[in-house]
Amino acid sequence: MRKILLLIFTATIFSTYAQSYGDGCMDVLFVATEAYNQEYEDPFFNDESNWQWWFADAGNFDGSGWVGGQCLAQGGFFQIGWWNHTNYTVYNNAYGVAGPNAVTVPTYYRLRGAYEGDDCGGSCDSNTGCLFDDDDYRYDETVSNFINYRFAPPNSNNIFQRVTTVHGSSDFGGEFYVRYTSPRPLVTASNTQICSGTTRLLP
Repeated sequence: MRKILLLIFTATIFSTYAQSYGDGCMDVLFVATEAYNQEYEDPFFNDESNWQWWFADAGNFDGSGWVGGQCLAQGGFFQIGWWNHTNYTVYNNAYGVAGPNAVTVPTYYRLRGAYEGDDCGGSCDSNTGCLFDDDDYRYDETVSNFINYRFAPPNSNNIFQRVTTVHGSSDFGGEFYVRYTSPRPLVTASNTQICSGTTRLLP
């Protein structure tokens, strides 16, 4: 299948964050490809819907915390459901360098999302300073604490995950292209080059 559809609830157990693999180095990439909203932002006028996404290494082995936050704005009449947008990279990190030494990499990533019905001010600014026309609502939350980037073999292309929130009548979500390079090669390639290695099966 081209796409793997996941519904991930926000209620999770925090004690497993530090789980890790010891088979890096590798690159890990998340690219946002589609966005989702369950209901019309405005049933009578032009819809103005905004999304933002962040990923975080659940073990913070990259030392970066939340990465991302680009504003993705969509306008038009009766915008509802899944829609394509220009792909943009939310997270791209290199763990370690090619060579004989293993590097610790995370077992999971965390995903944070924000969604706004924009009627006031600029996009993704959650503005309430407009008379009778404030931004309708804004959600900003941890969507999942357990994004598994290894649900397919390394170096796999065209692998997608769809993730949505659960609010009842105003869910939002995103589709993400996920790719990670294969673990470190068995021989030293260079002490400066990020490894790509060769494809192997998951442990």
